[in-house]
Amino acid sequence: MIQRIQSVYLLLAFISLSLLFLFPVLEYSAPGKGTGPVLTHKLYAFEETVDNPVTKVDPDYKTLYTENSLVIVLCMLFVLAAIFFYTRRKRQMAFCWLAILCMLIATVLIYFRIRPNEVPASSKRLGIGAFPLSVSLLLTVFARRSIKKDEDLIRSADRLR
Repeated sequence: MIQRIQSVYLLLAFISLSLLFLFPVLEYSAPGKGTGPVLTHKLYAFEETVDNPVTKVDPDYKTLYTENSLVIVLCMLFVLAAIFFYTRRKRQMAFCWLAILCMLIATVLIYFRIRPNEVPASSKRLGIGAFPLSVSLLLTVFARRSIKKDEDLIRSADRLR
């Protein structure tokens, strides 16, 4: 199972998707209400938090994005299922396609949650969490291509028999 390169690609894609829950996608600072202190906004793939660095208290508010979380977890499940369908290559390719589709949907959802036009350009910093989704998408495409090569190899061997 794990000795095949596509299983390694899919395992790395799963790990990369799980990193979305650890690192922020975007960080920016904005002034508080009125003459309040500067607030640090952190946008994760599944939530948005605002910290007040002056008082070092708990986040002022936290907004959860359940749609993003569900789509990302669905992507992770499709990738994990594709790993365990190593004996059924056609089903493994189908799960790779479903994972790729879910990753594209997650990319669109995260982009619309970031609201790039509303964030001041001077204080905007792209976080580490902006990259794992694209890395996992690329790894899943590589895995699907390797599965297709295996399928073609099996078909050509069957023709020779």
